[in-house]
Amino acid sequence: MFDEKRKASQEHFAFLVRALILALVGLSVMGFIAFRIFYVTVVHGEELLERSLGNFERNQSVAAPRGNILDRRGRILATSEPRFDISISPLQTTRAEMAQTLATIAQYCPKAKLPTLDKVMGTRSPWKQTAVASKLTMDEAAPLMERQSLLPGLRIDPTFVRVYPKEYSMAAAHLTGYTSQIKPDETTKMREQGYADSDVVGRKAIEKTYEGHLKGVKGSRSVWRDARGKIIQTFEDTPGCRGSDLTLTVDIELQKAGFEILGDRIGVIVAMDPRNGETLAMVSNPTYDPNDPSATYSVPGRSEVNRVLQSHRSPGSVFKLVTATAFLLNGGDPEQRYTCQGTGENMGFKNRKYMRCDQNVAHGPTNLKRALTVSCNMYFFDVAEHLQLPNIVNTAQLFGFGAPTGINLLSRGELKGRVGLESNKYASNLADIHMLGIGQGRLLLCTPMQTTNAYATMANGGRLYRPRVLKRVQLPDGQFLRGYETPTEAGNIPWTPDQRNALLQGFIGVISEKNGTGRHGLFAPEMKVAGKTGTAERDVIRKVDSDSLLPDDAGEATTIKEHVTDAGFAGFAPYDAPEICIYVMLEAAGHGGEEAAPVARQFLEKFYALKAQYGGTF
Repeated sequence: MFDEKRKASQEHFAFLVRALILALVGLSVMGFIAFRIFYVTVVHGEELLERSLGNFERNQSVAAPRGNILDRRGRILATSEPRFDISISPLQTTRAEMAQTLATIAQYCPKAKLPTLDKVMGTRSPWKQTAVASKLTMDEAAPLMERQSLLPGLRIDPTFVRVYPKEYSMAAAHLTGYTSQIKPDETTKMREQGYADSDVVGRKAIEKTYEGHLKGVKGSRSVWRDARGKIIQTFEDTPGCRGSDLTLTVDIELQKAGFEILGDRIGVIVAMDPRNGETLAMVSNPTYDPNDPSATYSVPGRSEVNRVLQSHRSPGSVFKLVTATAFLLNGGDPEQRYTCQGTGENMGFKNRKYMRCDQNVAHGPTNLKRALTVSCNMYFFDVAEHLQLPNIVNTAQLFGFGAPTGINLLSRGELKGRVGLESNKYASNLADIHMLGIGQGRLLLCTPMQTTNAYATMANGGRLYRPRVLKRVQLPDGQFLRGYETPTEAGNIPWTPDQRNALLQGFIGVISEKNGTGRHGLFAPEMKVAGKTGTAERDVIRKVDSDSLLPDDAGEATTIKEHVTDAGFAGFAPYDAPEICIYVMLEAAGHGGEEAAPVARQFLEKFYALKAQYGGTF
């Protein structure tokens, strides 16, 4: 009996001990929980709340398209098309989930360049995105977009790619330019201007000069994800705004025709409306593909150099417009006759072998009209000698030679050329003055745009306009910026009507008379073309491989000097009411009348065909 009571007492005591221990454990757990709640909600509540929200919400920038570049009739020369970039990140994803994501991308996106699973999961910066595919079309990206909510770690960003329609891209490359991603050495500067490292910017011509108008303004969006990184919902906080559309003065069909007419020849064709300085075409060959500018230096026969603005040469006899004008403005009589004997040697100047007319032809008694028509060098040698250098240089400057034209195409890089000597270190001599009088020699370098503008000034009666290639800017809201459609006069040539008519008759004769140097152009009489041919001689240095040299000249490599002639033609039509001015320059092509004039005729034929197609207006 006593033993049973003692046993019951022991069991009761054990129960109390166990109950006490259990109570203490329970109180400890509850205390720990209470402490953690206090720690999470009070001590670090704000911090952890912010981090928690950050795990679910991501702010992303939204790309905005660049504005379009259009020709004068609204045809697209450059546009932005939507594309998609695909990237992955292992943040908040398991190895199995990432493996499934990679497998799905591989299945539906053949273009993707996928890293290994180990490389993805082993990255030291799991929050950083790894690009696996870029510039996918909607059709290419759609399968992944449909499955994105089921693929942790996958990110699809809408973007835009610059596209230049293939029909016009090569012909218009020197007008549009191209875009490319910001380079590593540019990032600091571009960040200060609000760009991201992955942004693209204009690199040449219109794309570069008007970057501020063309670029869009990025938007932003918030992406909500669950704890595993799966997208729950997307909110567009601020919509992006596209860039402004730019309309050029150029007609792309005329531009394309000029490009096709040039073919494989190296040179330029420039067309301008002499009534307002609008550039109707600016063809420079060789060209490049703005859709693939990186191939420019690996594909033979391509060049980013716009020869219209970034090359300068002696123009040859087309410069006689300037010499003849200087003659008239300084009191010269257009009817005064000079007797041409073909060469300087025939006239007793045995030490002036450079003094000769083409093929040493003696033109006999020659006045200004005939001298322009037959391009009599001996006449202009004499005129230049009597004028002396300052009068010729001053007149050339009135036409805009020796200074950039200021065309609104290049932010920098337009060459100013040269007229006269820019350094007192060298002195000009009589030979220099003679050669300047016929548009050659070391005193003169001109860009094709300068020459075109000079003849446009002749065509319109003396107004020197600043050339234009940008016609208008249309903002995203449809409004137009002011100031681009107004012609700007940069100078004036003070001809009297009789003086200009004396020049005009000579230029008409170049085309219409049987001995005119432009007769080989075969211009239709109804075109009423007036113009001037030019043939400029120059020496070029060529690098020649040893295999192409004679045995006595053999070596690993060497250079040879070659004498070449550039062919030129400048003119306008119709001469009684000019609406187009044209300049053609073909490098190392031969005689201007035989090579450049026929090219000008083909181009003008296309101009008038398009004008008829447009209902009589251009």
